Amino acid sequence: MPRHHHVACLVVLTAIPAGAAEVEAEPFTAPSWLHIESRVSPALQRKHREEQQLERMRRERAALDVRDALERQPRAEALVKLPEFRAACGDGDAPMVPDILDDTGAPVKELLQPSEVCARFTGTSADLSGLRDTLSRSDNAFVKAHPTTFRPLCDRDGYPLVGNIVQGKGASEVRTVGTYCTELRAALHDNHAAKADKS
Repeated sequence: MPRHHHVACLVVLTAIPAGAAEVEAEPFTAPSWLHIESRVSPALQRKHREEQQLERMRRERAALDVRDALERQPRAEALVKLPEFRAACGDGDAPMVPDILDDTGAPVKELLQPSEVCARFTGTSADLSGLRDTLSRSDNAFVKAHPTTFRPLCDRDGYPLVGNIVQGKGASEVRTVGTYCTELRAALHDNHAAKADKS
């Protein structure tokens, strides 16, 4: 009769004592193929530098065009169109081009100089369109009752710092910045004349 062998398997269970500290799990480390590249690639850096250089060249070209335009028109005419020449100014409203000089190296007095253009914008808001729009919707009574409200639209001598609203065909007439500043210049002139008479 065959002899059967019985193999006993001993299973040892180790009980964890109550209150024992839990085993701290090791931090998960993502595989290399999951890593996201956070740095900007050299190609994108090069493209950004090229775009900055093109923008700088564009601004310099625009500033030179403004200087040429100032050289071709009388000072009084240029002052009325002052907002058109702001491209001569760079960051902080510093002039990007030199003044127009005569043969002696002195600024031509009959012309509006780039440095003057930028000086007139220094300290003013770059965006006066909101105030200009309010002016266009205001009647004469309101404008006269609030003499300081629209003053930022004109420089210290009463010349406009922002262009007029372009009216569409058939649009109703609006009060323009040019008209307001013209009236302001007349008022400033009258004040200066009155002070001169008193002195």
